[in-house]
Amino acid sequence: LSGYLIAQSAEGSSSTLNFLWKRVVRILPGLAVVLLVSVLVIGPIVTTLPLRTYFSHPETWRYLLNLKLFPYVPESVPGVFESQPSPHLNGSLWTLAYEFTFYLATWAAFGLGLFRRRSVLLAGWLLVWLSALYWYPHAESQIRVPLLHLRATVALNFGLYFWAGMLAYVCRDRLPYRWWLALVAAVLWLGLFQVPAV
Repeated sequence: LSGYLIAQSAEGSSSTLNFLWKRVVRILPGLAVVLLVSVLVIGPIVTTLPLRTYFSHPETWRYLLNLKLFPYVPESVPGVFESQPSPHLNGSLWTLAYEFTFYLATWAAFGLGLFRRRSVLLAGWLLVWLSALYWYPHAESQIRVPLLHLRATVALNFGLYFWAGMLAYVCRDRLPYRWWLALVAAVLWLGLFQVPAV
C-alpha cells in the first residue's frame, strides 16, 4: 500500500524535489515529536532510575539520534522496560529508515522517467524478487547495505512489497478493480493462516 501511495505522490508532485520535500515533512516532524515525548514524558514516568540519574545518563539523550534515521540507534532507554522481553520504547522506529530509503528509490525512479517504462519497473521487481528468494535462507544475515547501514535481507523483503505497490500504481489502468476479486484475495489470505509453517 505504501508503494502505491508514494508512487501516486511522486506523480502528483510538481517536481522531484517537491516530492522529496513532502516525504521529509511527512516523516521528520512526527518522528521528532515521538522521540521528544518518549524521552521527556514517557521515560521519566516509567523509568526505574531516579530522575536525576535518568536525565544525566548519556543513553537517554542518545535515543534522540534516531531522528537522523541512518544508521538506526537501538531504542533502549535507561531504566525503561528493562524487565520486559523487549526493552524498547517504540519497537517500530527501526522500519522508518527502510521506508525512507524506498522514498528515495521512488524519487530516483520517477526522476529517471521509469514510471513511463513499465517493462523496466517490472524487470526491476523480478530482480528484487529473485534476489529475495536467493537471500531468504540467510534471513538472519547481518550483511548491510553500504552507506545506509540497512540489513540487506530486510531491505529486499520490504522492498519486494513496496516495489509491487509502486508497480500496481504505474499499471493501474491495466489492473481490474472488481469486488469479487478483492473477496477472493481476502479469502485466500485468510486461508494462509491455516497453512502450517514449514
